[in-house]
Amino acid sequence: MTVGKEDVVGFVGSDEERGGEMVEGFDPTAYKTLIGTTCKRINSIAVKNFPGKGNGVVATKKILKGTVVLVESPLTQFASKVGKQFKNPGDANLILANGVLLRDDWETTLHAVLSTCCPSSLAHPIFEDRDEILTKDVARMVKATGIDLEENSGNKESNKDNGEKNDGDDNNSTNNDDRSAARDDLRRFLAAFHLNSFELKSDVHTNYKFYGFFLAGAMFNHSCVPNACHYVDPNSDTPHKGDLIIRAVEDIEEGEEVCISYTELMTPYADRMDILQSLYYFSCTCHRCIQYTSSSLEDKRAEAFHTLLNKIATDKKRTLQDCQHCIALCTGIYPEHWPTLVTLYRYAFTCASLEKNIPQSEYFAKLFSQSRRICRGWRCAECRKFLLSPCKCGQCGKVAYCSRTCQKKHWKSTHKALCTKADDKDSSSHAEAALKPATEKQIKDAITAANS
Repeated sequence: MTVGKEDVVGFVGSDEERGGEMVEGFDPTAYKTLIGTTCKRINSIAVKNFPGKGNGVVATKKILKGTVVLVESPLTQFASKVGKQFKNPGDANLILANGVLLRDDWETTLHAVLSTCCPSSLAHPIFEDRDEILTKDVARMVKATGIDLEENSGNKESNKDNGEKNDGDDNNSTNNDDRSAARDDLRRFLAAFHLNSFELKSDVHTNYKFYGFFLAGAMFNHSCVPNACHYVDPNSDTPHKGDLIIRAVEDIEEGEEVCISYTELMTPYADRMDILQSLYYFSCTCHRCIQYTSSSLEDKRAEAFHTLLNKIATDKKRTLQDCQHCIALCTGIYPEHWPTLVTLYRYAFTCASLEKNIPQSEYFAKLFSQSRRICRGWRCAECRKFLLSPCKCGQCGKVAYCSRTCQKKHWKSTHKALCTKADDKDSSSHAEAALKPATEKQIKDAITAANS
């Protein structure tokens, strides 16, 4: 399934809709050619230019939390077992880049990447900082894919086909210029993967890391206060294939930028800045970073959080109080329906159940269910597939299905005996209160507990 032409046109937009011309080199025509085949869903978003920041994505109308804004198949992808060390520092990006050049439509794809996702010139700091890696990997790329530098970066092995030799100083000079221009294009092309590829862990295939390059996904900018999360489709039956899904975790107003996070949010300020500068060559200017002061508790919260999180994940003696401390440390930093918080709600539910604390068990079970549906979607009550567009039970609204077949099967086997008419009062103010930022006393108590 691919998106309609009107969705693609709406996403790329006109110069006026984008706020003027895009970053130098951006080619809307080449971009439209590919995203119409790779994108499976584009929902209420469009590319826009942000002065001094570059291209980004904005909401074209209000987007409610839990809404899927993008589903996109990768131009190229692969998976690697967690813990595997690559021989060379740029290997993952080289594998992805080679994957594009080995496609049947490699010329169109190469042009689209060069005209949309690459640094516009060799003045970008990545070319000085990673000069040795890029130089070596371009040579490896040429050898692996058959790109012919004698002509230009848009031909493979052309000299082998025509068998002709070029004689004369003028021809040699021209060929040298062509080779230099082609090599520069390939350096820019490879740099696009260093700056825009995704490295993700699957929710299902936990022993693997997923690497992919997504043409539309590359347009989403970073914020340390993100309003959307991104992940690999959990319905994929293999770790080696998977679509990118971007889903709103907060309500997003019309005209507001849709941002994801390139880093772990519970990371000390200096470490976040170092990661963003060393990997992506920018400094974050979100309101969280602008308002940061060294006297705040943010860094201590981050360090204490990871200490407690490690204990919760590995220590069988973890307690409900450990989970509550951990949640107190990250609320107000993580969006309230962030995936890590969902995991913590599950741990807290388990601990409360073991401690026979029924009220807390029910409370965290509800938080887990509500938040997971927002950041990962509903699951089919019958086959347990994660759903992009749930078809809920028309009577109770408490379960959802992927198809009419699953609904009928589940109705007969289970749901018929349990289904009751939806109660408008079936909401918990207690659950909503728990999602508010923790008090300073609760945060200090949690830090003390982590350090004890």
